Amino acid sequence: MAKWSGVDGDTPQLAESPQARSVKVRLADIDTSERDQAYGRDATQLLPRLAFGRSLCATTTVDRGAISHWRRME
Repeated sequence: MAKWSGVDGDTPQLAESPQARSVKVRLADIDTSERDQAYGRDATQLLPRLAFGRSLCATTTVDRGAISHWRRME
């Protein structure tokens, strides 16, 4: 079972298992408010609820070690 938490409405923090190191992942083609903007907290809370109990396949188009200046895989 993977570990999942919402950083904001378009950036989950994922890990392969509860013991594994997690990484922030930017979801492609999704743009929501940041946490401190209008509806930002709603978007942050909704993302894990929409994904709960569903399978997730994460694919990256960058090198495994490539992290953006926001400290997330894009």
